[in-house]
Amino acid sequence: MKFFIRSVYISVFSFCFAFPPSCGQETSGEVEATQETYNVIEFAYKGILPQKSFSRYIDDYHSGFRFSFLKSFKSNPRLLAGLAFNYVRIEALSNTLEIADNFEIFDVRFTTSTSMWVISPQVRYYPEIGFWIIEPYIEASIGLNNIISRTVETVVGSEESSSDFHEYTAALSYSGGLGLQFNATEAFALHTSVSFFGGNNADYWIVDRILFEFPWDNFVKKSTQIDYLNFDIGLTFEF
Repeated sequence: MKFFIRSVYISVFSFCFAFPPSCGQETSGEVEATQETYNVIEFAYKGILPQKSFSRYIDDYHSGFRFSFLKSFKSNPRLLAGLAFNYVRIEALSNTLEIADNFEIFDVRFTTSTSMWVISPQVRYYPEIGFWIIEPYIEASIGLNNIISRTVETVVGSEESSSDFHEYTAALSYSGGLGLQFNATEAFALHTSVSFFGGNNADYWIVDRILFEFPWDNFVKKSTQIDYLNFDIGLTFEF
């Protein structure tokens, strides 16, 4: 976790010194005068820290990614709305076993994982307090957390594989947070944000103790609220 936070700061400061202040976006007066809508696409690396009851069963840190699409309002170009897709894997266990099939022996790798796919409408607002190339923003979302457990079977030494879905749970997810956008040009920026994700009680499957050869046999069901801190760093494209 310390390495992740340190990497964020190094990336941010390197970015700031790489681009002069004149490379920022249009001033607020110019944007508000045109009243034109624009679109934003974002790709981000994310890390989560489980909180409250969720932290009793989940390890301290997990990583994933986020993709967002936002569109500004014509009446207020500082306000945007759209859709966000968040992915993070919260548990995984693998093992390679010898499997006999048609009098042949194959090495098959079994990888069982539990992942969260959060799909949610999202809103963002840029207050009129930006300075230099930096623009702060606040954002919030509410949507659905899709928790999926599955096993992928891969024959070692070949591209042959198959997937078995074991469990699926859906739960409410909501979030709120703060971010900073570092503008390089009118169409490209670096961003970083911190937010809190909460949700109602949900069932999910994780490893309790490793007692069996097949990974899925070691998974047990837990049920808690899905609460965690979320850290993002990524790229922003405006068009």
